[in-house]
Amino acid sequence: MVEYYPPRAPSIADLNKAHPGANLVDPAEVRRNIAIREHKARGKGAPRKAKTKVRAGSTLLTGVLSLSLYLPADSRRAQKRR
Repeated sequence: MVEYYPPRAPSIADLNKAHPGANLVDPAEVRRNIAIREHKARGKGAPRKAKTKVRAGSTLLTGVLSLSLYLPADSRRAQKRR
């Protein structure tokens, strides 16, 4: 049976794994690493992992509680019905 998709061409990372002494440079990977470095320098990088475990959903619960402080007790529609 013929495969639907043609075989993938080896990537530069695949070639580096197959031939460790070649030291081929992947331009896309270099650009990605530069972008990550620039983001981290501006403080826009990925957040660090937490060192302690936090109870699941605790941030969601505090977010809902703080949101409820800003919402009126009844909607305008409920107030009209009174």
